[in-house]
Amino acid sequence: MNEDRSDHDWLRVKRLGLEKPVRRRADYHRIVAENSLSVRETVVHFPLKNPTDAYILELHRRLFQGVHPWAGRFRIPTDPHTIVAGYPGADALRIGRELALLRRQFDEFLSSMIVPGMTYLALAFWHLRFERIHPFIDGNGRAGRFLLEAQLNAMKQPEFRRSLVSPEKFPYMEALKIGSRSHDLGPLARLIAEVNHDDRMIEEMPSPFRLAPFFDLTAESLEAELEKSRRE
Repeated sequence: MNEDRSDHDWLRVKRLGLEKPVRRRADYHRIVAENSLSVRETVVHFPLKNPTDAYILELHRRLFQGVHPWAGRFRIPTDPHTIVAGYPGADALRIGRELALLRRQFDEFLSSMIVPGMTYLALAFWHLRFERIHPFIDGNGRAGRFLLEAQLNAMKQPEFRRSLVSPEKFPYMEALKIGSRSHDLGPLARLIAEVNHDDRMIEEMPSPFRLAPFFDLTAESLEAELEKSRRE
C-alpha cells in the first residue's frame, strides 16, 4: 500500500516522532512498503475474525517498526489529540474499552444475519468504528485495512482480492465519509464485497450501533455501554 502523504501531513507525521533512518518522506514509504510484505503474510497465515488488542498492537508494531519509535502502542493522554474526518477520536484512556465494546458489538451484529451480505455489513461496521476510535497517533488507515484482510481471511473469503485502495483511493475514502456522516454501512460493505469478487446486491443499512466513541468515563460496565449503543 503505497499511500502518498501531502506536505502538510508529512510535517505532522515528523512531529510525532520518527526513527533516525527516516529522514525523508521516501524513507517512510520505503520502510512501510517493506514491512507491509511481512504483515500481509501474517494476515494470510494467522488471520483473526475479531481482532484482539494484542493482535492489533502486534500488527501495528510490525507495520511501523523502523519508522516510529512508538510503533505498536495505543495513544496515551500526552499524545496529540486526533481528529478523524472532522470528528474526534476516542479519548486515549478509553481506547481499550472502546475496542472491547467493538468486539462485543461485532459478534452481536454477525449473529443476527438477517439480510444478504450481512458479513460485509458487519465488517464495514467494524472498520468504520475502528477508524473512528483511531487507537494510534499514526497509521490507523493502513493498520485498519490489514486488519480487514485478516478478518476476510479468517472468514474463508477468497485469498486473492484487490486492495481496498486499488486502483485508486477515492472510492474507499468516499465510503468512509458516507459511513461516518450518515451511519450508512452500505457503501463500504459494497466496496468490501467488490474487492472480494462478490457481486451480490447489498442494500443501504444504518449502523445498528453508534460509530462515534463514547466520552462518558463513568459508565459502569461494557454491558451498560452495549445497551446504551443499541438505544442510540
